[in-house]
Amino acid sequence: MDASHTAEDVIESYIIDTIQLSAAAPTDDDGDEQISCIHFYQDMQNVIEEMDLIKKEVTELTREKGLMMCCLSSWIGLPEDVPADKSSLS
Repeated sequence: MDASHTAEDVIESYIIDTIQLSAAAPTDDDGDEQISCIHFYQDMQNVIEEMDLIKKEVTELTREKGLMMCCLSSWIGLPEDVPADKSSLS
């Protein structure tokens, strides 16, 4: 499951839990609500960590692509600021 679906599931579960707790008979004990909040924050922390890993991977791939384009440009003799795909033979 990808990070966006995981985040969606975590948030939906928290909302459902909150609604169910609100519908339950009112008591002076907020233990269930605190447990629900703890699980929500733990799950959200996991989602944030997963999204940070995705961001790191995208950054690395973008950097690698830039290096490849730079090397390709110098290998075929193009100016570095001209993308290789825009430099068709005239």
